[in-house]
Amino acid sequence: MIKTSSYPYSQNHNTSNRMQMSTLVKIVHSFGFLLFAMMIVTPSAFQSPKAAILAILFIVILLDMLIKKRRRLHPLIFRYFLFYILLGSIFGIYGYLRENVGVIPITKEVVLYVILYMILIRGIVDYASVKYMHKTLVISIVLLSLYIITSILNAYGIWPDWLYYNLQTETSNEDISVDTLHFYGRISTSFDSFPSLLFLQPYLFTYLVSSSQKKSKPMWALFVILTIIMIFVGRRILLITAIFAPIIIILTLNGIRTEDSRKVRNWKSLIFFSFLAMFGLAFILIQISGISVQATIEDFLYSFQPIQVNASGNYVSNPRLDTIYHLFNGWKESPLIGFGSGATHPNYYRNKYEPWNYEVLYMQFLYSWGILGCTLYGMGILFITNKLLLIYKECSSYSSFAISALFGMLAFLVGSFTNPYLLKFDMLYTIFLPIAIINVRYLRK
Repeated sequence: MIKTSSYPYSQNHNTSNRMQMSTLVKIVHSFGFLLFAMMIVTPSAFQSPKAAILAILFIVILLDMLIKKRRRLHPLIFRYFLFYILLGSIFGIYGYLRENVGVIPITKEVVLYVILYMILIRGIVDYASVKYMHKTLVISIVLLSLYIITSILNAYGIWPDWLYYNLQTETSNEDISVDTLHFYGRISTSFDSFPSLLFLQPYLFTYLVSSSQKKSKPMWALFVILTIIMIFVGRRILLITAIFAPIIIILTLNGIRTEDSRKVRNWKSLIFFSFLAMFGLAFILIQISGISVQATIEDFLYSFQPIQVNASGNYVSNPRLDTIYHLFNGWKESPLIGFGSGATHPNYYRNKYEPWNYEVLYMQFLYSWGILGCTLYGMGILFITNKLLLIYKECSSYSSFAISALFGMLAFLVGSFTNPYLLKFDMLYTIFLPIAIINVRYLRK
């Protein structure tokens, strides 16, 4: 009788423990997805709260590794991380031996950040985690769109101050040039969160056209709003991505489409009506705000001109073209292995406080790491691309997430050509989110 009566108690006790553990896991995941959303919406702000959340996540994940000794990283993914940690360390040592002034910050960005993301990825262990990441991305798109719209309307005196909350802090940068619309007929803005749009818009569009799940009209409306924001905020790379990314995605998906008819459902009519709505809203916005299409086009073409006018009204050469010219000529002196991490061109720099940083990021990489280093680093992108395409062609529950993350990552990489987005910790999720999906899928196999 004792054994019989104690068994239900034991069963209930174990069930209670599982429920407590489940609650603990949910709390930890909630912190993780909160951090993820903050990295997207406020990438340069609220550094102290983000650091605290990051510390909590690291402690929990490391304790889980030590106590339960679970394999959270697939061996292939672990070797992937190990390869890049070693490669970054080797070029860091090379730069240190050459006494490059930027070797410490660059090595931190290409080695330490990789280690930190490797730990974070260990907390993404199943399909539910991938779904929550997707939901976090969608929620972040909503919040970011609302904040950008209300910030612009508030700057122009349309949105009242008592309904507006400024997310800018001492570590972030936000600028809305109100006079630009009056004098030039175009909007000019700057938000630290703009680089996230390079990933978010292609990701959302790809998911809408590739997922077999029923898509609601609000999701398509969100895509339309996000695209309009990217077209009119005054950033050239956002304009290019907003217009051309969906076209490239459609053409590519048609080329690699699987035989599973459930993968794409009625996307042609949905795309048609979405773009129709987008052009309609854009036309209304132009009429109401007084935006000049001609001024917008001229400003876009102006960035490619070799001679420009600076803030003082003087004629100067295009700084990005100058950067390409000087770094390319300097690279030719050591084309194979470059000059090491943190290298600075002896006769040309763009920032006197950080002379090792240049806007044209890939030319900076070529100058620092040479053909050999850039080729080895580029192999990682090819690896991610190949694995995500294989997952997409499996027609599994991971397929839509994989292909969406792939196009988001590639669009972000293209956008990073003229800006050093890849050297910011908060922006590296664009690379490591796809890796997390690959890791989970391979672990589940």
